[in-house]
This record gives sequence, C-alpha cells and structure tokens, in this order.
Amino acid sequence: MKNRFSWRSGYAVLPGSWISQMRRRKAILYTAYCVLFISALARAQVEISGSQSGTLGPGTYSVVGDIQVLTGDSLEILPGTSFINDPGVLWEISGYFSAIAAEGDSICFTAQNQATGWEGLIFLNSAPVTTLDYCIIEFTRKPFSWIYIAGIMVYGGDGITLTNSRVSNCSSVNYGAGVYAKDAEVHIENCRIVDNYSQSHPEGTGILLDNCDGAQILRNVIAYNDGNGQ
Repeated sequence: MKNRFSWRSGYAVLPGSWISQMRRRKAILYTAYCVLFISALARAQVEISGSQSGTLGPGTYSVVGDIQVLTGDSLEILPGTSFINDPGVLWEISGYFSAIAAEGDSICFTAQNQATGWEGLIFLNSAPVTTLDYCIIEFTRKPFSWIYIAGIMVYGGDGITLTNSRVSNCSSVNYGAGVYAKDAEVHIENCRIVDNYSQSHPEGTGILLDNCDGAQILRNVIAYNDGNGQ
C-alpha cells in the first residue's frame, strides 16, 4: 500500500512507515558523518622531528625539527605520504632510507613556507644505497655558509637511485640546487629536474656531480634551471 498523507486538525499526519524510513536515513547519514570526521582526524598532520626509524605513512607529517636516520637504523616511507617541512629543517640520513611510491600516489617533501623553504635531504658517507621512486622534492633554500648544496645531496656511501621523481624550485646561494653528489654512485632516470636556481653561480643548478664515476643520467627532463636566480 502506498504511503498517504492524512490531515487532522489542520496538520499533516505522516504515516509511521515513512517516519521510520526518515529516522533510518538520518541514522545512516550520522554514521557516515562520524566515519568521515574520524577519518579526517586520522589524516591530520602529525608533528615529527629527531631520530626516525621503522615506517612512516601514509598521511601528512609536519616536520618541526631536523630529522636523522642514524647509522644502522632503517626508515621506509610509504606511498601517499607528505612531509611539510618547517624553515631550516634538514634531513640527515646515514642509515637505510627507502621512499618508493607509485604513479598517482607519490611521496612529497615540501616546505611549510615556500619563500623561506627548508634545507633538503642529505645522504652521508655511511648511508647504504638509497632508492627514491615517484617522489617530489621541492622548495629547498640553503644558508650562505653551504657551498655545495641542493634539494638532494649525496656524499659518498653507496649512492642513490632516483627514478620517476621531480626535484623543483630548489635554490642555493652557491653551487648546486637540484641534485648534488660527490664521490657517490648515482642513477637518475625518468625524472624532472626543473626550475631550480643558484643565486651566485650558474654551475650545476639542475644536477651537479663531483667525482661520480659511472653515473647514469638517463631519459630525464632537465630544464629551466638557471644560475643567478634569473
């Protein structure tokens, strides 16, 4: 039988089945709202700093101080993870570091303030081979005291494999800007190294390699990197 409206004393009286349906719909909507609210809380930024190991992500992290991955420690970054770095934050990596994502579900290292930036990722002599795949590194800014500096810096160790990634809008006062490596094994493939600049030297504003014998730089877009910030 179809639901019908009836009138009593000039007011509409709704059938009980219709009222029950409305209550059920409200309960469903309320449950859905609670699930979305809890999910939003779960996705809220978590503040991190200091020594890190284990696994981070997915989600968004607010990096409020320097990050270290110590010799002997291991840190894995999961796809769909973003790090919003406060001004002056530097990632110093001596242990095992893996940031392997996927197309459409990248890992992002960016700045809380694009004008003041952050100080990038530095892989030190003791770091094992590092793999970054489908990563974004952007908006790094370096202090004048640093000579060879970039969004990604590699000093010795087993080197770095950087694939399917973007390094952009990174700047240096002196040499370097996008990627800088010294005495290291380097493999960079299918990446975009773009829009990086140096304020005083034009050399290596995209990629600068120093004594990196056998480096492989394959099928990349290296463009719009400019010395002197022009």
